[in-house]
Amino acid sequence: AIRTSASRRESRAGLDAARTIRHWEQSTGKTRTHIIAVTAHAYAIAEEMSMQAGMNAFLTKPLDPGALYATLLEWLDRRKATNGAG
Repeated sequence: AIRTSASRRESRAGLDAARTIRHWEQSTGKTRTHIIAVTAHAYAIAEEMSMQAGMNAFLTKPLDPGALYATLLEWLDRRKATNGAG
């Protein structure tokens, strides 16, 4: 899942959504969904809050396509390794 935000209210909603997803996954035993924060708030505190909320990666706007590709590739590679696909 990719969550984008521009305003503080949207950022807070994204953090709440990530926490809700993580709680649901834990309570139901579901596999973790990869969540990437994409935001205009390029501050260290925004990244820290995103990670604490359970997001897996943090990208800033304007979005660098190379950074998005690298992030997605990293998670696809991890998924492939976890599933034993070769």
